[in-house]
Amino acid sequence: MDTDGCLYIHRHKQNGKTYQNIGLCFTSYSKKLTKSVAGIMNKLGIKPHIMKDSTRIYLYSQKAVVEYLSIFGSSNARIRNKYLDWRGVRVADGARLESV
Repeated sequence: MDTDGCLYIHRHKQNGKTYQNIGLCFTSYSKKLTKSVAGIMNKLGIKPHIMKDSTRIYLYSQKAVVEYLSIFGSSNARIRNKYLDWRGVRVADGARLESV
């Protein structure tokens, strides 16, 4: 994930109100790898969305992204900073992201 994935903030408007949702995307052209990663996520209770061509996995919900980061963490500063930008200094359980 740290090299083949990204964390992003999806900004959109609905009924005149602006929303910011956090998302995660993992890309691999190995369909076997993406299916394996999605299977592991499912077993851990994280709901992945696999694109039709099986090269990308998305996590669309805040719950899924937070759960992923709490289980696997990230050593990529870009991913950690993007999460902090979206969430603020503290994650849902009050722990600092650096400990995730």
